[in-house]
Amino acid sequence: MHQSNVVTVGIGQCGVQSMGRYWRTLIREHDLSDSGWQIVNCEDLSAMVHFTEHSQNKFTPRCLFMDLDATTNEVIQTSSIKDLFGPHSFASGQISAANCYARGRFSTGKMILNDASNKYRRLVEECDRQIGVMKVSSLAGGTGSGFTNLFFSENPIPKAIQSTSIELAPSAAFATSTTAYYNTVLQFNEGYDSFRYHILFDNLTLYKRCLMEGVSDVSYVHLNDVLAQVISSFTVSMRFAGTMDCSLEKLATNLVPFPAMKYILSSTSRLGTKMKPIDHKISCNQMTCQLFKKSHRLFSERFEEGLFFACNLQYRGKIAISEVHKAINKVRKIYSPKFTQWCKTGFKIANCWKPTCLPTDSFFQGNPGSVVMLTNNTVVTKSLKTFGTLFDKMFHERACVYWYVSEGLEEGEFPDAREYLETITQAYDQEEKNHDKPFE
Repeated sequence: MHQSNVVTVGIGQCGVQSMGRYWRTLIREHDLSDSGWQIVNCEDLSAMVHFTEHSQNKFTPRCLFMDLDATTNEVIQTSSIKDLFGPHSFASGQISAANCYARGRFSTGKMILNDASNKYRRLVEECDRQIGVMKVSSLAGGTGSGFTNLFFSENPIPKAIQSTSIELAPSAAFATSTTAYYNTVLQFNEGYDSFRYHILFDNLTLYKRCLMEGVSDVSYVHLNDVLAQVISSFTVSMRFAGTMDCSLEKLATNLVPFPAMKYILSSTSRLGTKMKPIDHKISCNQMTCQLFKKSHRLFSERFEEGLFFACNLQYRGKIAISEVHKAINKVRKIYSPKFTQWCKTGFKIANCWKPTCLPTDSFFQGNPGSVVMLTNNTVVTKSLKTFGTLFDKMFHERACVYWYVSEGLEEGEFPDAREYLETITQAYDQEEKNHDKPFE
């Protein structure tokens, strides 16, 4: 029997650290030890979506960590899960991209390209039946933006394979570099064709979410744990049985109505922490209503200010489908989410019995029942326009442009990238204008 397989890739500091926490989550969900040995003997093939069984009961993640600075990979290689990964799971450089897209795309990135490409192709060749590629990176980083575009231009994903990009967008109040918006806009432009859809998060909203959950001293580990829970939730239907499943292909089909409108936002029900635990069973109604509250979203914009194309709800735990439909009807009455005139159904539902299982060192608690929402909403244009405005302010003065040009980027690519970003925002804006017209 051939099992469906997904290859995961973490690029740059953000991608490597986030995927590190993701794999700690998966080994708990699949009853594996820190070394990848199966703790509970069974014939369940669920782990084979993300893992390769190299010997009896010994599983290795089907993943690749790539960073131009070796330090980030070394943290995982010396951690408690170091024996989980194989020798071909890491591709490291010696010189950082230093927050410059052009270094990752044209100069330093090429130093590890061949090594990274060979290891990636090996992962693909080991698949029985590859159905997807899932990549995590930061839009603001030099490696996460520049090297991502270089790598996937040299290793394009076939159209038959579902490609998912999970991206951390910059936030002006939580930025870690002055060139973040250059990198973001340049990555948007060239990386457009590499992935079917992009799931966006931002650090500031993740930070606020951790505070809301009772985390007093928020670190990147906490932010990455939130990301890991969300990612594991929208892949859980591929790994475990449920009354209604949702593959990467179904996500794309339901959430992306037009090729240009493929930027996805998310929210999640209460996570629960050791300091602020959930000491009672939350009903399906409560969980579902939480998704539409400002405090539970994982991106900065307010969903109610935009137009919904579709919402994907992934429930985890013992939740009856009849309760899900009642909860959705309650959401429609209380929050009145505004959907497009041509798609009034609005919701794609998935349900899996497997609850969230968190790493033993996680500050979060996990719940027997939870739900994550992925949604395509026109409100994303507010952030896209902010990216463009902050990009324009720097480029008007030609600030830092010489660093990019000296590394091989032509100055003309700046206005080209900005023009593409404007094309995306106009596509979303036009759909909102059409909504206000009488439907024929």
